[in-house]
Formats: sequence, C-alpha cells, structure tokens
Amino acid sequence: MADSGMLCTIDSGAKAGIALWWKRQLVYCRLVRAREVREWQLQCLQSSPIAKAIVEVPIVRTNEGTKVNPNNLITLGVSAGRLVPALCGTVETVIPNQWKGQLPDDILYRRIYAALTDEEKALIPDLAEGLLHNVLDAIGIGINALGRWPRPT
Repeated sequence: MADSGMLCTIDSGAKAGIALWWKRQLVYCRLVRAREVREWQLQCLQSSPIAKAIVEVPIVRTNEGTKVNPNNLITLGVSAGRLVPALCGTVETVIPNQWKGQLPDDILYRRIYAALTDEEKALIPDLAEGLLHNVLDAIGIGINALGRWPRPT
C-alpha cells in the first residue's frame, strides 16, 4: 500500500482488535468492545483520516469439526459492519487463510512479534491472553497487507 494515508486493520468480533498504520509503521492498536464502537469511531474521525480498512471476515468450516458456533459468526459480521462505516471509502475483506494460512497460533504470534520494532511492540496493550489474540490478529493482518513478514532463517 502506498503511503497515501492511514491503514486500519481489523479483526472483527464482539471484542475486535484494531490496528492503525501510518507509512508502513504500527502507530496504534487496541481492543474495541461492542459497547465502545461509536466512541472509537468518533475518536478516529477526529484524528488522521483513514484511507483504507482491511477487515477479517471469518468463515464457517463445518466439515472440519470446529467448535465454533455458526451463530457467533453473525455477531462477527455485524461487528465488522459497525466498525468501518463513516471511517473510509475503501474497505477490503480478507478471510483468515488469506493472511495467516494454516499456522498454529503460537508460531503465528511469534512471527508477528518478530516483524515489529521495539517501538511498535510497546504499543501493544497489556491484555489477558484470551483478549490479546484479537489485537495480535489485527496487527498480523496489517503486517501481511504491508508485506512485512520476516524472512524465514
């Protein structure tokens, strides 16, 4: 993505991970709970304009014996729809496999941390592991979109 504006990457859900990128650098990240969506939108509209948003949209894998309740995916879709409107005109969606493939979470999160500078790591909020993955996924979506994955050694 060109350095023409702020990029917003979102791991949607009732507790959504949000990451903002400026000139290919992570400048902000947080967890946005459903009740905080409007407040977060107003905060964004008062800051630098968002040129583009990339939102992860989950998929149902009924043939893989998943424990995910398909009705929860409706909540995720509604969440994604509430987070982005009025923030920018360009919105892309990605499914999990498009940005993270089939990587196990522990390997994925090690690679995300490896792709970040110390300054960017300092922006990651101190959250319980059950919530932090949402923010890390939003950051991972941005790392992928910006082509910043570390090279395997």
